[in-house]
Amino acid sequence: MENDQKILIIEDDIFAQEFLFQALKKFGFFNILTTTNAQDALNFCRTNDLDLIFMDINIAGEIDGIQCAREISVYYDTPIVFTTAYSDSNTIDEASDTNLFGYLIKPFTQKDLSIIIKIIQKQLFSKKRSMDKIQLSDNTYYNFCTKSLSVNNQRISLTKNEISIIELLINKKDSLVSYDQLQNFVWKKPISDSGIRDAFARLRKKVPSLPISTHFGSGYSLDLD
Repeated sequence: MENDQKILIIEDDIFAQEFLFQALKKFGFFNILTTTNAQDALNFCRTNDLDLIFMDINIAGEIDGIQCAREISVYYDTPIVFTTAYSDSNTIDEASDTNLFGYLIKPFTQKDLSIIIKIIQKQLFSKKRSMDKIQLSDNTYYNFCTKSLSVNNQRISLTKNEISIIELLINKKDSLVSYDQLQNFVWKKPISDSGIRDAFARLRKKVPSLPISTHFGSGYSLDLD
């Protein structure tokens, strides 16, 4: 059975990368991206709606896998499975402030991968399917599949930036989203704080029912019950 989830493999050992790639294909995953470094990984996260990341801790480059995972976790809630030759407590502690879902200790087997894939499918992918449509207020819903917002069953026309704002707020619901996070995730280029405030003002005018709170001088949050 073919799965439609999009998976990113970040692994600079080409043999380990190919083993993981081919093993995932055997489990029915064909929408697989691969890279060997953190910068490409961050770019993939910005341009793709990823369902799962396999992250080698010891990737080459300016930042390692844990640092890369921390940057990803600031903006996205994509679960991360670390692949590493190290299982000491210090390594685990370092990774604990990321979207850590699990570990695969090298050298791992196809059976090891099978176990964690079964857990992921049950606990994460099935949950995501049920969360394709999320209620934001009594009469307001956002659909991740169609990237659409509806109020009283009427679809609201949104710009690309407004969709990105809403999705970032949902992913970080009940948490402060800073101006820097908004700038990097939504606009991906320098924009003034006043420009961000203007964008939120337009979005609130368009959809007054969105439960957005302003944290003056800091950013915004989406307050869901």
